[in-house]
Amino acid sequence: MRAVEVLSNVVVNAVVVDQLPDGYIASETANIGDLYDGGVFVPNSPSAPITRDPLHAAVDGERSRRWRAGFPVQIGSVIKWFHSDEFSLTQHLGLKDKARDMLAAGGAMTDNITIGGQPVQWSTMDGSSVTISVQVAFDLVSAAGLQQALIFAASQAHKAAIDVAEDLSGYNVMAGWPLVFGE
Repeated sequence: MRAVEVLSNVVVNAVVVDQLPDGYIASETANIGDLYDGGVFVPNSPSAPITRDPLHAAVDGERSRRWRAGFPVQIGSVIKWFHSDEFSLTQHLGLKDKARDMLAAGGAMTDNITIGGQPVQWSTMDGSSVTISVQVAFDLVSAAGLQQALIFAASQAHKAAIDVAEDLSGYNVMAGWPLVFGE
């Protein structure tokens, strides 16, 4: 399905999705720059310019969405995607803390982290599970930080491009982002 984001009664973003994201409205016909009166999309007059503020807001929204849309970690020869919501990130930091404790006690990077005497099994975004070793715990936190940095850099690049563009009518706020789970 096609969905659009509306800010200040102007369509600022259009995406193709399987499920309607929060804050988006389903529309197969609305385009960036079109006006929305709460029920009907109206093509915007070519003489009405698209302004920077709604595009900046769309960039901010996409940055926030992507921060919570997962990050990849290579485990052996396989890429696994992990959740990146705030609760999950806090749990990842806890795993890394436990991994540091294990290393301080003489453990190895290949040792599995255990809780209650059982190896920690972690659910990934594709529904599979992985066993968390000391190395994987460190890799989780490193990969999450890298994904957040790449997303932030993309948002800053978008804002800089928007600020210097003379014509914003064809600006695509969805281009140039790092991949997230499902893309």
